Amino acid sequence: MRAWRIGFGLALVAAFACTPTPADGPADAGSASDPGTSSLFAEDRVAALRIELGADDWAAMLADPEAEVWFPGAVEYDDARLEQVQVRVKGNSSLRSVAAMGSHRFSFKVDLNDTLEDQELLGQSKLVLNNGFKDPTLLREALAYGVARAAGLPASRTGFVDLWVGDEHLGLYTLVEDVGGRFLDERFQDGDGILYQPEPPAGELRYRGDSIEDYPGLEVERHEELGHAAYVALVAALQVGDVVALAGHLDVELALRYLSVNALLANLDSYLGTAHNYYLYGEDQRFTVIPWDMNEAFGVFTCGCDRAGLIALPIEEPTCAPAEARPLVTTLLAEAELAARYRELIGELLDGPFAEDAMAARVDALAAVVRPVVAADTSKFFTTEQFEQGMESDVPGGGIGLMSFVRERRAAVAAQLDGSAPADAAGQGGCRGGGAANPCGDGVCDQAEQNNPGLCPQDC
Repeated sequence: MRAWRIGFGLALVAAFACTPTPADGPADAGSASDPGTSSLFAEDRVAALRIELGADDWAAMLADPEAEVWFPGAVEYDDARLEQVQVRVKGNSSLRSVAAMGSHRFSFKVDLNDTLEDQELLGQSKLVLNNGFKDPTLLREALAYGVARAAGLPASRTGFVDLWVGDEHLGLYTLVEDVGGRFLDERFQDGDGILYQPEPPAGELRYRGDSIEDYPGLEVERHEELGHAAYVALVAALQVGDVVALAGHLDVELALRYLSVNALLANLDSYLGTAHNYYLYGEDQRFTVIPWDMNEAFGVFTCGCDRAGLIALPIEEPTCAPAEARPLVTTLLAEAELAARYRELIGELLDGPFAEDAMAARVDALAAVVRPVVAADTSKFFTTEQFEQGMESDVPGGGIGLMSFVRERRAAVAAQLDGSAPADAAGQGGCRGGGAANPCGDGVCDQAEQNNPGLCPQDC
């Protein structure tokens, strides 16, 4: 334990932590650990939301959705109407898949204040509308963010809307709180730091050189003028592996919480697997990891794993790629006290928001709220019968049943914590060692590797 020889412990990590203001939030998975409330994110109702676009603009959007072009429109939310908004489709593999189906049920992003400065809807200037792709229950995203908030992470709130675009009824969508200025202001001391949304290869957080040009895929969302020296210092510290130095560049406690949530939920369309779908927020030269796009949690994104491999995903190597390709995992868990803290955090999730009774109550409550809208939703990707089936049982093409996943994953992780099951995969990464159909390095460029450049360069 090289760094601990100089007496470095968790107390020092906490002392240096740039923990968001509301990190000590409630343990209830249904509660948002952040200040204030907004009816946009009240999960006890489904609000009516209509996007109005010109007929030609809607046709142009549908003709080339992958262009992700912004179009002018208007929005009606319950009784409120906002003019001069901007609308575009959003997504990566889900966007391509929906386009290939010939469906119009894309995910959307709506910018309310691009044209009219300071225009907001119930305190929000942007609307993120996700379509429930690959999820027959349409609940996974709300459930996953709820667990993340309960874990003390700065994580988005969610709500539900019944969406129309013009005269076309698209049905139940999850409304996700945008990670932008207001989000950062409410959760951090300053809120005016640099914000990245990394994509591969930069999203791997591996050191590639001293110039920012060495990090393709590092997308800057806010305050690029602050420069990138802090990011380079972070990845360099991760490579060196000295957590004393690393604590000056990273909120270590929140990084461990981020890893624990995503590992427990087998959320592999994240840093753990695809090295994207997260934000890095840098304030005072130190970064916090913020979860994002959690719709394929609970084992929906497989990374080539079979069902058994997802359930048994090793908590110490919960990755698709070889573990060394995810230094945020390997560097932190190489230190005995940090590894112990990580295990403690997972245990707290098992006893708290991911307890079977807590999850069952949460699933039942949300299902009751959305059920009438789902029944009337003719554009959804699965049937109403599969919506009900997915609460408990596996659905072909729709992942492991929610409560089946909760029970089986809880048992598998508990066995890893008590030592009766292996918690690592000998450096090969959990998916690749736990039931992968096409392991990285087998010479087969499988679908997961095609959809996620950088996941396994030796095969693709």
